[in-house]
Amino acid sequence: MVFQIRYRQRDMPEGFISSAIKHAHTAEAALKLFAPKKPDKNGYTTTKRKAYVQILSVNEVPTK
Repeated sequence: MVFQIRYRQRDMPEGFISSAIKHAHTAEAALKLFAPKKPDKNGYTTTKRKAYVQILSVNEVPTK
């Protein structure tokens, strides 16, 4: 399955929303590939590249 992770990065301008595409079996596994640490209750975590981000959503991308 393919998942799109939408997130807001702290060092980007206000209102800018980034996204990443990950291939995984579940949404939790896709999120773990993007950010090894589990997000806190507000969705904040650090990525593998040590960027401080807020996870907005993790959605499955429909494929054929």
